Amino acid sequence: MKSEEEELWTAAMANTIENAVCTPLSEIIPLPEDGPYMVVATNKEQKKGAAAIYATSKIREYFPDEEKVIVLPSSIHEVLIMPLPDGMPEEEIENLSGMITQVNEECVMPTEVLGEHPILLKLV
Repeated sequence: MKSEEEELWTAAMANTIENAVCTPLSEIIPLPEDGPYMVVATNKEQKKGAAAIYATSKIREYFPDEEKVIVLPSSIHEVLIMPLPDGMPEEEIENLSGMITQVNEECVMPTEVLGEHPILLKLV
């Protein structure tokens, strides 16, 4: 039997996953055709939706052939998700940190910065 606290955490996680939405970035803004495929993960309200990374089943719909994806912390409101580029060793994803830092400095309010480093997310 679950404790009241466990039931609360279970309900909170279920609500987070249920409210998560994923959208290809190209449906939001025009992107070059030769650029990487990226998906935005957020919640239905598009407010404080970065926790959508817990909705791996929804993310997997956009990356059915991937075991792992790279999560770029866009802001507290959303994350960007992309496949691990062919041939890129997992250890090299940290090289994306400079780009994340630059975007944070130029485009994200300091109070809405989620992070400076990419995350490797397992989908299986």
